[in-house]
Amino acid sequence: NVTQHRPVTIVVQLSGELGNQIGKISSGLYVQNLIKTRLGLKTEIKLRAQDHSKWKRAMQWTKEAFPNTRPMDFREANTKEFDEMRSLQAQWIDKKLAENKFNLTHINDPHGLKHLTSNFDDAIEMLRQAWTMEKPANVLGGNFSFPFVYVDRVLPQISLFEECYTLVREFFTIDEKAICKQIPDPDETV
Repeated sequence: NVTQHRPVTIVVQLSGELGNQIGKISSGLYVQNLIKTRLGLKTEIKLRAQDHSKWKRAMQWTKEAFPNTRPMDFREANTKEFDEMRSLQAQWIDKKLAENKFNLTHINDPHGLKHLTSNFDDAIEMLRQAWTMEKPANVLGGNFSFPFVYVDRVLPQISLFEECYTLVREFFTIDEKAICKQIPDPDETV
């Protein structure tokens, strides 16, 4: 049994402009908090920009407004390694599901760990079970944990946002000196 001694990687798939960036990163922060509080595991967040040119402007606005995002690499997970890991993880989860290695008693969506677009609780429970399972040796030692959590949605309910409101608010503290100007940019309206 090969184990790993690294934090759980949370890959946040970004999309859209500033509001969507905030929403997706907030979802990543929420998942990070769930993993910490429910599983007691350390985490790391890695961002994956969309394949559309507007991500650059959204990144610029996000980093300009929110100092905590400035050290983040918005394309850290835009790599061939991640694409391969994502494919391997999907195959591995499907194999483990076929072998009945997961207890699915309280899980509605057993595929949530492959691509978190639905129930956050299901993905965290799948991660809890998968974290201690034997993993293929060729997936360890890279830039991503195995398994990792791939977040591609904003928080689906206001109640979930309320659970992590303080955390999100602290993370998205606005740098007023950097963004409050007398004259707006040419593409801004006042």
